[in-house]
Amino acid sequence: MGIIIKAHCICGFHVDRLFLGGGMYTHLESCGAPALCLECKSLVNPNYYIENARCPKCDGIVVYYNSPELYHKIDVKGVPIKWSLSKQKKDEEYFILYKGNYFCPKCREFNLKFENIGTFD
Repeated sequence: MGIIIKAHCICGFHVDRLFLGGGMYTHLESCGAPALCLECKSLVNPNYYIENARCPKCDGIVVYYNSPELYHKIDVKGVPIKWSLSKQKKDEEYFILYKGNYFCPKCREFNLKFENIGTFD
C-alpha cells in the first residue's frame, strides 16, 4: 500500500497529490517519490527504483526530497512520513520525509512541507 501526500509552502505553491510508494501490484517495480528537478525547477514524482531517474516533464536531473540538501530545520520529534522500500533498494530500508522545512521550487526558500493525506493500493 502506498501513501498519498501533498506539498504546500507559505508562498502559495502546492501540489495536491503525490504518490509515495507503489500499489499492491506495482510495489516491486514502481515507487513514486517526491523530487526536485534541477532543470525545470518542478516538484515531480518519478520512480525511486530507477537509478538516475529523470524528470518526467523535461528529462532533467532530479534530487529526491529525502536528500539532506533539500531540507532545513527538521523536527525529528514529529511523526515522519515513512515508506518501507522493497528489497530492490538494498542500501536503504525507508524513504522518509520528516516534519520540517523543505526547499520550495517556487520561492526557493525552505518553507515547503509535506503532509500525509491518505493511502492507495
